[in-house]
Amino acid sequence: MKRAIAVLLGSVVITLGAKAQTLLYEWAFTNQTDTATNSAATYAITPGTGNLIIQNVSGNVDGVTGADGINPLCYFTNANIGPGVKAMGAFVANGQDYDGGNSAVAMATNLNLGNLEQFTMTFWFRLDPAFTSGTLARLVDFGALPAYDSGGTGAGNTNGIGAALGPSFDAEMQSGMDATPYPFHILPLNAVLSVLTAFPSGLQNDGATWYFAAVSYDESLSETNFLTWLGSANQSVQMLENPSLLDADFGYMPFTTNATVKIGNDFSPTAPRGLTFGAIADVRIYSGILEYNLLEYTRTFQGWGQCSPWIVTQPVSVTNQVGGSCSFLCLNEFYNVDGCPCPGFGCFFSQWKSNGIPVSSGPTDGFSQLILNDIPLSANGASFVCTIMGDGGTIDSLPATLVLQPTLTGVLDTNAPDHLLLNWNFGTLQESTVETGPYTDVAGSPISPYSVAMTNQQQYFRVRN
Repeated sequence: MKRAIAVLLGSVVITLGAKAQTLLYEWAFTNQTDTATNSAATYAITPGTGNLIIQNVSGNVDGVTGADGINPLCYFTNANIGPGVKAMGAFVANGQDYDGGNSAVAMATNLNLGNLEQFTMTFWFRLDPAFTSGTLARLVDFGALPAYDSGGTGAGNTNGIGAALGPSFDAEMQSGMDATPYPFHILPLNAVLSVLTAFPSGLQNDGATWYFAAVSYDESLSETNFLTWLGSANQSVQMLENPSLLDADFGYMPFTTNATVKIGNDFSPTAPRGLTFGAIADVRIYSGILEYNLLEYTRTFQGWGQCSPWIVTQPVSVTNQVGGSCSFLCLNEFYNVDGCPCPGFGCFFSQWKSNGIPVSSGPTDGFSQLILNDIPLSANGASFVCTIMGDGGTIDSLPATLVLQPTLTGVLDTNAPDHLLLNWNFGTLQESTVETGPYTDVAGSPISPYSVAMTNQQQYFRVRN
């Protein structure tokens, strides 16, 4: 009987919705047509018109050959040095000076970020053997002013978020946020995050290990709303803890519509504090919070130019009654996690199946909800699966089961004095002399309707599925 469930459903409605997280900007440092070692970072900024350039902070990095003996002290590369296929190229610090000398920053100054109540920034970084302790290396900053300092505690910081390595690079990071001139938005001084909970042996400056970092803020929460995560190409992300950073109830962050991103350095000519030896790749900022599973999806994503499906929340089993209504919900993400713009609504297709038989389908861009009305008895025990399809592949949800509960009613039997007429729609009638049981099946396995004599002894009946 289950085979017919798809056609016996009284009324089926599929509801489609939009995603909550939006990728505002991404610098993936790759250009499909440019394979030169020292190439322009022309790909990809989504959306917006910001142009990322390497700009001297002090001295002239272009005029000095870097540590590799080939390229300048700072440059963009399209070569395969990034973390796998997730970021083919990178911004490379090739021996630039720290706190003076010849140093530069990769920067774009016309980003339309506006006021964000929730956001997440993610990036990859690698440390080369020549990188040593003693420097507060700025990694990525987003802010209203070019002069914004990632620590979030220095003079002149305005409306931004940033991440830096601590002076003991192998043991600590620093994340900062500020919304000057509102002093209650300023984070504590030296808000250090230990990386040892994620990497007990510390960060490695081996020139090969790529680390994945994410910083998120949610102003709607009063606690645990400012989070820093750290993982690597081979290890899942873990949250770095600091009580003074976890609870940062600041309100929205006014980045402005002409915000700045700085990669690999700050913009202080008198005290540039950038990454000296290493690389930074695949820098992103989202409006909205990327929870753990989406961070993991971003960290492990494989494949350029494809919009691959990802199920965020699996549908759950439902208990209902014959003739009732219920729904199954499958939350999924289709935003452009790899830098290749997705066509939007219609890029992905969802199809619900009941016991393997298609029930309903349509384009989807965030969630797919299957609504069942006038549920028939034949739907009892049916298994529902949501299949999400896109140009990057197909993924099935875990199955969710519809369980129908039998109904039992009793009325006086007009044909038999002192009898009660029991009616139930399906299942097996059981009886007991105690309300809490135990119950046993009624002898003879009667079918509905069933007339039972009313005696002075208490009797209780129920129907098991």
